[in-house]
Amino acid sequence: MQNMTPQEGMAHREKWMAWVKGLGEAVVTPGQPLKGNKMLGSEGVSDAKGETISGYAIIEAADMSGALELAKGDPFVDMGGTIEIAEMVMMGG
Repeated sequence: MQNMTPQEGMAHREKWMAWVKGLGEAVVTPGQPLKGNKMLGSEGVSDAKGETISGYAIIEAADMSGALELAKGDPFVDMGGTIEIAEMVMMGG
């Protein structure tokens, strides 16, 4: 993704907010940006590099095809960003 001016960032945010609003009741958690990603492994803690999660949203769809269809409208895709779609597995307990 490209570096944006503050004005471009605000315009993008407005497009994203319109997309989220358009999802209606499919939105469970509209999304939050993440920063300062760290990786934790047996070797200790390091800064995350490469493809890392920079934000998330939780939507509800009947199946993966439906989720993909909803995600296609995310303005981050138009900017050259990528979105990973995964099914949340509900654990008992």
